Amino acid sequence: MNGHDTIAHIEGVKHRYGKKIALDSIDLHIPAGCQVGFIGPDGVGKSTLLGLIAGQKKIQTGDIHILGSTMRSGIHAMNLFGDCLYSPRPWANLYATLSVYENVDFFGRLFGFTQARERSVSSGS
Repeated sequence: MNGHDTIAHIEGVKHRYGKKIALDSIDLHIPAGCQVGFIGPDGVGKSTLLGLIAGQKKIQTGDIHILGSTMRSGIHAMNLFGDCLYSPRPWANLYATLSVYENVDFFGRLFGFTQARERSVSSGS
């Protein structure tokens, strides 16, 4: 556990792609120590919301706090980047010739998550 009671706090988040509204005034509190899933049909904003939480999309309206700091801060988003891996539509991105471990290792390295960092995170350093 990271010592925080809240992993993510999303407040008033709106996101558009041109005239299409992907997210409209989303408020969400994700407590520590739980698992959360977003379920719904294609095109309702699940991937957009996850991309915003992971810092891979720019916040247009509202705010997102991850581990107590705003994702509007480029410094916080960059510091979080190595600890938060988001892969939209993972079934489309995984390589069938690689094992699950090899896929996770490959994409982790692609996004800067090295084995040395993995060991320090898993050991609590």
